Amino acid sequence: MKIRLYIMDDHEMILDGLRSYFAGNDDFEIVGTATDPRVGLEEIIRAKDVIDIVLTDVEMPHMSGFEVCSKLQAHTVKPKVVFLTYHVNPEIRYKVERSKAEGLIYKNASREELFHLLKLVHEGELGRVVTKLTYFPSPTALTTTELRVLYYIGCCHYTTKQIAAEMFRSEETINSHRKNIMSKLDVHKNTELVHYAENLGLCKNPPV
Repeated sequence: MKIRLYIMDDHEMILDGLRSYFAGNDDFEIVGTATDPRVGLEEIIRAKDVIDIVLTDVEMPHMSGFEVCSKLQAHTVKPKVVFLTYHVNPEIRYKVERSKAEGLIYKNASREELFHLLKLVHEGELGRVVTKLTYFPSPTALTTTELRVLYYIGCCHYTTKQIAAEMFRSEETINSHRKNIMSKLDVHKNTELVHYAENLGLCKNPPV
């Protein structure tokens, strides 16, 4: 059975790009799109029984993705919600974490990353890991060494000293890698690195 999507973005070019992503993919079906979130909200409420996931931009004129999510919940409409964004600043991060959406993905993610996240959301496999969200800066932004360091931090819960011993590097070098990883992923706490590593699948498929 196909995963039925309703997509909202105020830029028609983004919608065209997403339509091309899903064209010919037997796992998904786009059942509706909207550039105006007010129109989209009405259509989703009317067609709630044939929509599995709402994929919506975060920042739109007239109504934000957060407001759309809140209003759907107020109407007890149950499609799952995944946010689209170009970036996550502190304000957006706060709003995302307070929402009851199931996921978030960057607009520059690959189609494989997008498909993977939507399938996880549809199957309910993300769980509620603090925020019930998957942040997906593309893992290709990290070097192979940085992915290994992230694995040891997020999956093995190693200390800097343990990672240094495992990788035959100095503790100073490992701390430098940690800072680079946090900068690239726009995270500020080790707990966020743990969530990212788990949701990226590093714990099941170690990069070592």
